[in-house]
Amino acid sequence: MFANALKILIGSLCGFLFIKWFPISNSFQFETFLVELILHPLDYFMATFMFIIGFLCQASILKAGIEEIGRIWTKKPFNPVNLFVLLLAIGSFFFLWRYGKIQSYLFFCFSFIYGIISIDYKSFKINETSD
Repeated sequence: MFANALKILIGSLCGFLFIKWFPISNSFQFETFLVELILHPLDYFMATFMFIIGFLCQASILKAGIEEIGRIWTKKPFNPVNLFVLLLAIGSFFFLWRYGKIQSYLFFCFSFIYGIISIDYKSFKINETSD
C-alpha cells in the first residue's frame, strides 16, 4: 500500500511539474512552440523527464487496478485496496485536469495505453478450453 501511495504521489507531482514546465495555450502555434523549445531547452528536457517518470508511475497503478477488475470479472479473489488505489489515481488525473487540460489528457492517455499494454492477459483465461 505504501508503494502504491508513493507511486500516486510521484506520478501526480511529476504530472503537475510537466504541466507547469510545458505550457500549451489554446492558440497553439508550431512556430512559437519551436522558438520556446530552442530558447528554453532545459524546461523542455525536464518536462519530458517528468512526463516519462509520471506516466510510468500512473501506468503501473492503472495496470494493477485493471488487473483487479479482471479478477472480479473472472470471479477470482481480489484485493479491494488496489481498487481504492485505482480510484485515487483517477482522482489525481482530475486534479491535474484543473491545471492543464491538454497536458493531463495526454498524460492520462499515455498512462492508460501503457498500463493496458503491460497487462498479462494469459493469467485471466476467461474462455478456458480443454484440448
